Amino acid sequence: MKFEAAIIGLIGVIIGAFLATLKDWWFHRVKKKEDQTYLAIQISCLLERFSTGCLEVAYDDGRSHGQPDEHGYLSPQVKTPNFEPLSVDVNWKSLPTSLMYQILRLPSKIDDANAYISAASEYAASPPDFEEFFEARVEKYSELGLLAIELVEELRELAKFPADPSDDDWNPKARLKEAYDGVRAEISARNLRNQITAKKMAEHFQPHSSGVTNKP
Repeated sequence: MKFEAAIIGLIGVIIGAFLATLKDWWFHRVKKKEDQTYLAIQISCLLERFSTGCLEVAYDDGRSHGQPDEHGYLSPQVKTPNFEPLSVDVNWKSLPTSLMYQILRLPSKIDDANAYISAASEYAASPPDFEEFFEARVEKYSELGLLAIELVEELRELAKFPADPSDDDWNPKARLKEAYDGVRAEISARNLRNQITAKKMAEHFQPHSSGVTNKP
């Protein structure tokens, strides 16, 4: 009887420990899902505002009401947007590692884009249109806007949010893609023209053989 009682007691201890572990696991799982959902709401809203700012930059042609400034120069009419994910108090560990990395790396990508734009402004663009500067802004911020929308889509899928109702009149993703494809086509066309011009100049200034040989 004592042996049986001991076995029953041991089984009771094991079952109790198992149930306690299962309970902790379940509450941790529920808490992680709640943190994940809250993060998805907060960060997707930040990303959507950022992508809207990127769209405004992508369609900024440097004109105010269709006109250049008083000097005939084009100048930015829209400020570039910021994205500061660490300003939000959320549990980042609730996200899959790869998605967390992509979101937290976005500010560095913004810094890289701004450095590229600054270089285009300083070394390539010239008045009055500053063509290369505005092309760099469109290229980089349309690219960043598309990335932000992709991250929003991943967050919505992860949190199982319902899909947004389609709106044919307002499709930021399509408009950003259109801006990106358009500016890339313009840059490629200009690069090709420059290559053709450089080749023609090289051929023009290349010394021609006279066909006369020097006698010893």
